Amino acid sequence: MKTPESAEPEGNRWRPARNVWALSAVSFLTDASSEIIAPLLPLFLTGTLGASVRTVGVIEGGAEAIASLLKLASGWWSDRSRRRKPLIVLGYSLASLVRPLVAVAQSTSQVMLSREGRPRRAARCATGGVHPCGLSRARVRLSSRR
Repeated sequence: MKTPESAEPEGNRWRPARNVWALSAVSFLTDASSEIIAPLLPLFLTGTLGASVRTVGVIEGGAEAIASLLKLASGWWSDRSRRRKPLIVLGYSLASLVRPLVAVAQSTSQVMLSREGRPRRAARCATGGVHPCGLSRARVRLSSRR
């Protein structure tokens, strides 16, 4: 049981900044939309657009390769410039603008362009987010030990 002396005053509670709340909401909504599209995309490609299984693999593999390269580049740029906000804004903005293009795609090449044009993970790497970010993530861990 808390005594009145050990009780924490109401005005001294830590609260996240508005930027943290905004980034959390944007990240949540972007992740939710990605998770909704991910299982449906192969069905859309094969069933609606008539793509082969090989084409689906090429699209998904290409998207993962580009995402990995963007993680590396954005981590390097973030470490060098120490400016993370432009990467975050760019990554989430492009992801939000490109995602609806999948719905209006008429060919597999259009789906490939919209799928591989999502640098959202690169933005998450700049923030030290959940996904592994190569050197940038390792440097965050090392600097926290000092």
